[in-house]
Order: sequence, then structure tokens, then C-alpha cells
Amino acid sequence: MDNLILHPVAYPPVGRLLKARRDVLGYSLAEASDHAQMSEKTLRLIESESFHDLPEPVFARGHLRRYPQSLQ
Repeated sequence: MDNLILHPVAYPPVGRLLKARRDVLGYSLAEASDHAQMSEKTLRLIESESFHDLPEPVFARGHLRRYPQSLQ
């Protein structure tokens, strides 16, 4: 599964979109971490789309819900 390529329309680059939103808001990674109440490491993993390195799926889903909400 490491060589799995997802279609960009069906699976948009969520991490890059979140990083772009953070940049538009002018948040540093540390500020976004404080605002989202998540570690900088977790945000870095999300923004680099290294989802397989996130913790257990139940926690990863929560992080993937909370981070975009914190950028509104």
C-alpha cells in the first residue's frame, strides 16, 4: 500500500490546503498548535500528509476534524 496513488480530484491534498489556510491566517506552526490544542509534530504530520505516522485511527480522525475547525 505504500505505492498507492490517489486521484487528486477524489482525494485532494488536504495537508497542503490546511497549510495554505494557516499561511493565509498568518499563524506560525506554534500559534496554530496552541489554537488547535495539538502538538506541532501532529500538525507537521497532517500538513505533510504523513497520515500513516499519526497515532491510532480514532485519534487521527479527531485531529483531522479539529485542525480545520481551528483555522476558521
